[in-house]
Amino acid sequence: PDSLQHSVEPQLPVSAGAVLRTRDQVQALAHSHEKPRGANACLGPQFEWDSGPAAYGKKRKWKLYPPEVQAQLAQEYLAHHHAGKVVISVDGWEYTIDFDCMCQRAHHTAYERRIRLREEW
Repeated sequence: PDSLQHSVEPQLPVSAGAVLRTRDQVQALAHSHEKPRGANACLGPQFEWDSGPAAYGKKRKWKLYPPEVQAQLAQEYLAHHHAGKVVISVDGWEYTIDFDCMCQRAHHTAYERRIRLREEW
């Protein structure tokens, strides 16, 4: 009937083993002092940085950011509609993450690396 109106969110393709979370759950993780465990370890977009080739002619190596940085990146990525920049700190080094070009720039060297969004979040 016309009186039963409700919103339906579009369905996205999901790979096997993917854990889908709402924006509120991602933001709750970002403000939480608890470290995610088990199935809850992936509460939103997961980012990796390009650590370069293992050796000449080999496949590239991608590494995940630390959990507390993942939470910050996920919150900013969702809050700014997959665009913009955020400054992060990893092991005492600061980097600017640019979601528009999907790259990170080291403040101490100005070196740029690619970043990517993992598919199975």
